[in-house]
Amino acid sequence: MSTRVERVLLLTIAGVAAVGLVDAALVREPDLVVLFAGVVVLCFVWFLLVPPSRRRLTTRADLFAWLQARSDLTGEPVGRIADRALATYRRQLEGVGTQPQSGSTGVDAPTVPSAAREG
Repeated sequence: MSTRVERVLLLTIAGVAAVGLVDAALVREPDLVVLFAGVVVLCFVWFLLVPPSRRRLTTRADLFAWLQARSDLTGEPVGRIADRALATYRRQLEGVGTQPQSGSTGVDAPTVPSAAREG
């Protein structure tokens, strides 16, 4: 499921629980008030504190094995290694700064489109 759908469902659950909370309060059912209030609070805490998950990406088995081996070697999380590898691959596809110059920090300077340079 996508992150957007998960978050919409979570807010829907919180909304339904809020309606139940109001109804339970009107009919003076303290046990249900506590139950629905707990559901509403947990939904909002989860919504605010749990970061949205990243999009799922399927990877060939050999590439995942390389990522895992690299992670085991360096202690760096697999996700961070994959992010860096994809960013490098993207820069190479775009032909922007594939090799850092000596003395460079490894951060590429932003490119300016030729139309912006001319006028």
